[in-house]
Amino acid sequence: MKKHFASIVVVMALCLLACSTGEQGESAADAGTSGVVWAQLSLDEARVQAANENKLIMVDVFSPT
Repeated sequence: MKKHFASIVVVMALCLLACSTGEQGESAADAGTSGVVWAQLSLDEARVQAANENKLIMVDVFSPT
C-alpha cells in the first residue's frame, strides 16, 4: 500500500511541475502569437476573404437560451 501511495505522490508532483508557469518558457502571448484571430464579417465578406486566402470559414454561434 505504501508503494502505491508513493507512486501517486510522485505522479502528482510531476503533474504539478509540468503545469507550473515559470519564467523559463514563453507562452503563446509572449511569443507574439495569439492563436485564433476572430473577425466580425458578414457571410459574404467571409466567403471572399476565405477564397482569397484559400482558408475555411468557421462560424461561432452562441445562444444563451
